[in-house]
Amino acid sequence: MLRGQSFAPFAAGDVADARDRALANRLVTAALRYHGPINQLIGQLLERGLPKKSGRFEAVLRLSLAQLLFLPDLGDHSALFLAGEAMRADPKSQHLIKLINGVLREAQRRRDTVAVNAGTLFPSQLLDTWRDAYGADAVEAFGRALLEGAPLDLTVKSPVAALDAAPVLADTVPGYEASALFGMGAPKKTPPEIIEKLNKEINAVLAEPAIKAKLIDLGGEPLIGTPEAFGKMIVAETEKWEKVVKAAGLKVE
Repeated sequence: MLRGQSFAPFAAGDVADARDRALANRLVTAALRYHGPINQLIGQLLERGLPKKSGRFEAVLRLSLAQLLFLPDLGDHSALFLAGEAMRADPKSQHLIKLINGVLREAQRRRDTVAVNAGTLFPSQLLDTWRDAYGADAVEAFGRALLEGAPLDLTVKSPVAALDAAPVLADTVPGYEASALFGMGAPKKTPPEIIEKLNKEINAVLAEPAIKAKLIDLGGEPLIGTPEAFGKMIVAETEKWEKVVKAAGLKVE
């Protein structure tokens, strides 16, 4: 994720223990939600920037700051202890244990000065566009929804079993959904009876317990339905994202 990859919440296949999985998801989600404020604080605490060739230093620092500043129920001592243990386990960052300990303790002292608002939560490139499109009050509401609602990337309509039925963003922003959709298609002039047979066989495969369990483990859920229903979903998704593209002023490069 530090290199720009997206975050998919840990499922049972990634972290077997339910309590460890829930903690890992909370830490990563908090670090992503508060990415802006954490960036700002790191810039203040490390005036010379992040050390080079530092192994997992940055990842541990961000997760520890997220816990210290924004997850008080987990405890400060736990954040400091786990940070030290994580650094000791990585030969490339062991020499930075004193540095991370000092940075985290200074962060404790500054926690009340960390600014958390739309200006620090969202990228500056988006703020003006969003404010013009939705208004300043709405953008501040987006920020509150981000902090009070579901984990990042849980933008589906209903809870997902593989993610321990974690709340979704639609609980906070009614109607919100931004999920991926996969399906199978056929050439335009394919006979209806062939489409019907394909649909029947594909639905049967998706309903098999092993297939369904695997899809859920990967963070998805099978959509069993008719070709007509799938066609309507494609039309609805196209219309929805057309509005988003136009409102954001996006252009093909």
